[in-house]
Amino acid sequence: FAQLAVFAVPMAAAAIMPLVLTAFGTISLTSAYATWLAYFLMGAACIAIGTFVSALTENQIIAYLATFGALLICYLMNGIKSLFTSGNTLAFIVFCVVLAVVALLVGLACKNVTVGSAVFCGGAVVLVLLFKLRPAWLLTGFNSVLGALALFQPFTDFVGGMFSVTGIVYYLSVAGLFLFLTGQALAGIKEGGPTMNFKKKNAANAPAPNQAQQAARRRSLRSGAYASVLAVVVLVLVILLNLVVGAVPTKFTQFDISTGKMFTLSDTTKTMLQELNTDVTAYYLAETGNEDSNITRILDRYAGESSHFTWQQRDPALYPTFAQQYDAQNASSSSVILVCGDNHTVVDYNDMYTADYSSYYTTGSYTMSFSAENALSSGIAKVTRENSYVLYQLTGHGEASLESDFTETLDNSGITVQDLNLLTTDTVPEDAAALLINDPQADLSTLDAAAIKTYLENGGHLFVTTD
Repeated sequence: FAQLAVFAVPMAAAAIMPLVLTAFGTISLTSAYATWLAYFLMGAACIAIGTFVSALTENQIIAYLATFGALLICYLMNGIKSLFTSGNTLAFIVFCVVLAVVALLVGLACKNVTVGSAVFCGGAVVLVLLFKLRPAWLLTGFNSVLGALALFQPFTDFVGGMFSVTGIVYYLSVAGLFLFLTGQALAGIKEGGPTMNFKKKNAANAPAPNQAQQAARRRSLRSGAYASVLAVVVLVLVILLNLVVGAVPTKFTQFDISTGKMFTLSDTTKTMLQELNTDVTAYYLAETGNEDSNITRILDRYAGESSHFTWQQRDPALYPTFAQQYDAQNASSSSVILVCGDNHTVVDYNDMYTADYSSYYTTGSYTMSFSAENALSSGIAKVTRENSYVLYQLTGHGEASLESDFTETLDNSGITVQDLNLLTTDTVPEDAAALLINDPQADLSTLDAAAIKTYLENGGHLFVTTD
């Protein structure tokens, strides 16, 4: 706790800065202090990791280098994840390496090479069975492990405007886990040190151990086995705690603290999601490690509002043909495919961001706004809609065409706009929900008027606009 107290001194000074900045402009104190809290907890977790590494060695240089290396790997983990896209074989290899390290630590704790070897052999059998029978489980577990090692990722959620309870629980559990492991390591050193003697001895010349030595070895074995089992139990409890918190709907664990409330869903979207009676799955097309955090956060918000909405990530490197089955092979990276039964639509990445070029010619810059809610909600309405309609707009008389933005809005509402020229067909199609005559510049012919009159007499609908 002395290290944490030293770290708290500059953090206390930094806590004053948001108040000072309010004198010079507008600042969100909620967002500032939530980020401050996340940074403090992240620092506490890093200190706990460094304390544990220091407990494993008496050499301060080794402890420093090992801690720096471990934290650097955690910092770069998102980028490292993007490199591991070759599938189940690589996951199997990495898990074998991790198993070897765990077996070595268990052997050191028990001071018995046989116990360490038994742990490695037992774990290897389990890994081989998973690799042969359930390779997808192995890959899923591999990605989950890499995600858990991304120590700095929860902090970026706070910086991005999202107060995450799961992030706080994650940092507290990491700090508590490594403090516990530090206590176990110090207890092992007190009993004689976690060392294993791999040096071969001549059995003929080695003196037979006396009863006191044999009793000490048995106590050491029992103590090491107990410490190893206890460490595994605590690790499992920490994992379960984070899984349980992560399974809670995001509307209870994540709160929008961004300035523009860009992750807060409108009442209309919430009502639509709560009234869903069919399952909608969103597939997020992005490479592992290169996800757009804004999109994943908004997808979490959607999933938190309805049990009928779920989303999954599909890495194009791992699933190269996945997008083709939904005609989305040309979709931009970080696009979303919405699927409901046999219906599907693509929400392109470029549709979730809106560029404002109004000041580009005066300032040379433009602004981007996050408008994913509008695009995603329109896509969900499209794939879950049971009925669709066709609006025919009359042509051939100088009518004005509808703007593309308007037709896109109609399309998102389930209304398809098609052109109709009565010179090529003498009747209004039967599937016409309505007919639009938009500001004609010439009179309709007698035949055209007769066709429209017949359509109206049969119960049709007509919209006429004039300038």
